[in-house]
Amino acid sequence: MDSAPSAKAKPPVSVDEAQRVLKALDKKDDSDSLSPSYWRSIQEGPWLDRTLARIDSIKARGRDESQNPTNRPHVDPAVRAWVAMPDTAGAGSWILGAQQVSSYAIGGEFKNTVSMRWSLIHRADDGGAWRTAFTADAPSKEDVPQIAVDGNGTAQIVAPNAHLAVQPGKACGAYFDYVTRKSADEHLRWSSQIDTYRATYGQTKPIREQLGNAESVNIQTKAQRAPVGPAWQTKDGGALVACVDVNTVTADMGPGRWLKLTTSGWDGTTGIRWNKFTQTMMQMTILKVPAGSSDISIAAQSTWPYKFDGTEYSEH
Repeated sequence: MDSAPSAKAKPPVSVDEAQRVLKALDKKDDSDSLSPSYWRSIQEGPWLDRTLARIDSIKARGRDESQNPTNRPHVDPAVRAWVAMPDTAGAGSWILGAQQVSSYAIGGEFKNTVSMRWSLIHRADDGGAWRTAFTADAPSKEDVPQIAVDGNGTAQIVAPNAHLAVQPGKACGAYFDYVTRKSADEHLRWSSQIDTYRATYGQTKPIREQLGNAESVNIQTKAQRAPVGPAWQTKDGGALVACVDVNTVTADMGPGRWLKLTTSGWDGTTGIRWNKFTQTMMQMTILKVPAGSSDISIAAQSTWPYKFDGTEYSEH
């Protein structure tokens, strides 16, 4: 009696190959292309969604020609990479990369800084192209993921239902429920940073004041409860879990009033008198889930400009 055919083994990926993949994607990402097909060939998931939204914005309102800061600081050229190959059919192979990048703040004065950027890169089971799916910056330029590896150097992953402080597959949902005060599991402990974020979540007064006392401000958050990619086991037995949420701020300046943006992360939105506008940000967060009952914390996090819509002020 013939046995059922076994699943096709995934092609092995060395750390050296993973580092080359990261460097190649980094170069391809430095492009001014407005072709969706180009970006679909090197990106996927939330990172692609963000890029396609920017393309729509540029086509609608033009490209922001403001110059980035000059005299960029030195960055460490080293690229660090870990490869995970989940057994689950359809999960594909994943690379977690970390490399220093030169970056600058959006809004206010431009400031050159160096950050340690963590990226998740994915390839389907049948091979093919690697694509960037997720990107977030660690708090310090020296912060490197502490990933557990086996004897072959392959990253260890944690099952979605593993018995950690919270099951990795439920970590994103638990985090968003806590921060937005939708609900809270009294058995979970959270870091002071997350507690502070929770305490200020949804407060519109600071935003109204920042916008010149807008007549009304509304905040909404939509979260992707499923993690992006696998849960990466850390050397201390915990796990890193990648989460995504979308935050939308809608502002109405009121009759006869307008706000002109001098700096913005959304192309084609500066120098225009806006009477109403909606700014949407995509937040990418990597949670550090401990093995025991200690605090769940944020290992890396970035908020990226996503979508913009608005109504220009008219005197008529």
